[in-house]
Amino acid sequence: MVGFRGLRAGALWVVLLAVIAGCETTRLASSSSFAETVAVYSSSPEKKALALAADERGHRVWGASIGGKLQSRANQDALDECAENARAGGIEAPCSLFAVGDSQASETLAACRDGRINAKRCAAQERFPLAPSP
Repeated sequence: MVGFRGLRAGALWVVLLAVIAGCETTRLASSSSFAETVAVYSSSPEKKALALAADERGHRVWGASIGGKLQSRANQDALDECAENARAGGIEAPCSLFAVGDSQASETLAACRDGRINAKRCAAQERFPLAPSP
């Protein structure tokens, strides 16, 4: 597994090249912005998952997994990386899946509708739509 932290715009191509080169799993976290992460995530046709935590102040952290062999593993890797980033960033909000594959996470959407996830976190589901895959 290859981990990437603190990615900048130019380094995003490294992630894409790693995915294309067939590495087992690429983890994408803490790029320049969440919008940039969503764009890179959306462009990958691989097994993938993206998790996000946002506290009531609107501070966000995330974790993503792209290019694994199993969707369930991608989901867990994204949640694990998000949780690690939340601990490191002092974010006390739980991580939930933002996207699974090419779709927004249905369990998260249901939790937002039911009020089980905070409003700042749920707002991200609408603010950062997934781009269609190529």
